[in-house]
Amino acid sequence: MEHEQMLDHRKIYSRHILSYIDKLGITVIRHIKHTLQVLLEYIIIDSGPDETARKNCLSALKKLITVAWPRIDSHCEDILKTLLRLLCDVTVDLQNSPNKAKEDLLELTVDCLHYLKRACSWKFKVAGHRQILKGLNLETNKKLGRLVLIVFNFLSNWTLDTFRGFAT
Repeated sequence: MEHEQMLDHRKIYSRHILSYIDKLGITVIRHIKHTLQVLLEYIIIDSGPDETARKNCLSALKKLITVAWPRIDSHCEDILKTLLRLLCDVTVDLQNSPNKAKEDLLELTVDCLHYLKRACSWKFKVAGHRQILKGLNLETNKKLGRLVLIVFNFLSNWTLDTFRGFAT
């Protein structure tokens, strides 16, 4: 499941990750490292024109952040790097060819960033944008680098009012 290369299998596996997290509840913490590894790998790799696997994994990531929030802070940087990489990819793809699936991905990515910000807000202030740029290898691409800076400025200006609709 972890290094699955066939797109059809990824779609099938990703469909069941959310129910896996839902059934385990807080005990998913026992398997959080492996679960996150699978989710983040599936999020990074393109899953075709409908982006089914990515959407399923982003929904599962939101659930994982909600359920396992006490342990998310130790994985916050990896999740943030993956979400920002996805955000950059989707933004570039949307500029080239607007697509409903890409817009849904963008919305789900922003939702995951909101949940992550709520779960480990103090780490967002500690992790500087230079560290993230090194992790994303975006230092050479100024356009994407500016996008990351805009996202970081946006994240640093969040207040509690941003999370009024967040279910605790």
